[in-house]
Amino acid sequence: MNKKRVAAIDLGTYNCRLVIAEVENNSLNIIYTISKPLFLGKNLVYRGEFDNSVISKTVIFFQKMAKIISEYGIDTYRCVATEACRKSINADVLVKEIKSKSGLEVEIISAEEEAKLCLKSCSKKYLRKNQYSLVFDIGGGSTELILFNKLDSLDRFKYISLPYGVLNLEEYITLLSEKKVIESIDRELKYFYNKYFSKVIEFHAIGCCMTATSLANIHQKKDHYEKKLINEIEIDYKSLKKTSDRYFYMSIEEKKKMPNIGEKFKLLDNGNFILRRIYNIFFFKNISFSDNGLRRSILNQFLTS
Repeated sequence: MNKKRVAAIDLGTYNCRLVIAEVENNSLNIIYTISKPLFLGKNLVYRGEFDNSVISKTVIFFQKMAKIISEYGIDTYRCVATEACRKSINADVLVKEIKSKSGLEVEIISAEEEAKLCLKSCSKKYLRKNQYSLVFDIGGGSTELILFNKLDSLDRFKYISLPYGVLNLEEYITLLSEKKVIESIDRELKYFYNKYFSKVIEFHAIGCCMTATSLANIHQKKDHYEKKLINEIEIDYKSLKKTSDRYFYMSIEEKKKMPNIGEKFKLLDNGNFILRRIYNIFFFKNISFSDNGLRRSILNQFLTS
């Protein structure tokens, strides 16, 4: 049997994740994962660039990942960076430092490429179940919405990228006011809806983010978080809205006690804020969830390479 080991790194606005897998018989076996909140995009709305401490912390983590990749004898890898690196005026400095100090190559991908990877991370079972799917990913520094028609290939889709995420939302609100941020989000969402949904009578939603999967777990009333279970859940629009409202009115103490949330409750607050704008405009029939992330799509690319 011919096995090879591959790796995927997702350098996000909030978190950085590495996953290593073995490719065997055209299938993937995950053998190692690690993630670390780097807060790469923190204060980026105010500063417009990464400060030295953030760059240093990121480089140190990349040195650690480079060592792990070497120890596992990785044949090939892909590392993508998203919204924070698209926005920062000194992202090139970070990329060069990472390459110089760790040897790892970082690829800053476009919002369209991020949307494509997000779409391809979804279960084909759900994407092929309904003619139209609305896929959304509320990330650390941006939110992507994707309209997919199952009659098309996965490389053909309509999308929109909003510059608001769970890490930078409060910065925009502080800078612009909550009212203006809501108006901006709603304007972008309505534009997307009016442009592409006029002939879409019914559609299914897929949530590919911590906000969606956390609310799915709350809906299930589980005392722990199981990725496999989350990827199999499907609920209707009213149930999601009810769960979102339930979380919205929880006390801070109640939120902190929730499985897989704890001190990250503020991030979920921000994600839920954005989600509420989405479901106030897009009235989908049912919603399923995906906890696969961009890393899974990257790994899948190695199956055919």
